[in-house]
Amino acid sequence: MREKMGVPKAAWTAPVKDVDLYNKVNAAAEKAGLTAALATRNKIARYAALDKCKVDLSAALKADLGDEKYTAQKKLISEYYGEVKYNVMRAAALKTKLRLDGRAYDAVRPIN
Repeated sequence: MREKMGVPKAAWTAPVKDVDLYNKVNAAAEKAGLTAALATRNKIARYAALDKCKVDLSAALKADLGDEKYTAQKKLISEYYGEVKYNVMRAAALKTKLRLDGRAYDAVRPIN
């Protein structure tokens, strides 16, 4: 249809990832205890541990990058943190064959 209309194909390039910043976020998240926080079985306790992890990660990166650079890249840091959290969670699920709450993939949660 695009060809019939005479509209050229739109050019798209993927955004470039700041590998250095991503590695800093990954290292800071590991040091802040992201893996242990995600391994917490209780949902409320896990959310509290993840909140603490994010605060510790922000403090570590602010100290490493400086206030000005941290503030300028805060959105990108948050994006990278989400990506790191996803990758850690996925790797753990594939390795242990369990969901975050400890159930197997084929187990159904009981309704209380």
